[in-house]
Amino acid sequence: MKDTTADELRTAVARLRCEHSFPVQPPHGTAWAPGPCEHCGIAWDIGLPLTDVPERLRGTLATLLDVIADEYEMPPCDHPDGVCTPCERRDDFVAAVAAARAINGGGSD
Repeated sequence: MKDTTADELRTAVARLRCEHSFPVQPPHGTAWAPGPCEHCGIAWDIGLPLTDVPERLRGTLATLLDVIADEYEMPPCDHPDGVCTPCERRDDFVAAVAAARAINGGGSD
């Protein structure tokens, strides 16, 4: 089953909050090609740049993506008198999904 957009956002949140540990002992990895993180499963070459991002910024971004994932799962807008918050924040959703996909190692579609 393919992940939903909210799942992609939550995976990125978990990876931002993870204290990565990449194994370097065979059979799980080597010093030249570490294996995926033992906690979140992110590949070493994708996860390593995340460790350069200051923890405070990673936490803030994780919180933002988590809130947007919750809002993304809200029922569709059916407000005849106005536009609901998720519809007004469409640009925020698009940016958040692109960021999550970059963190998860995929494209930004």
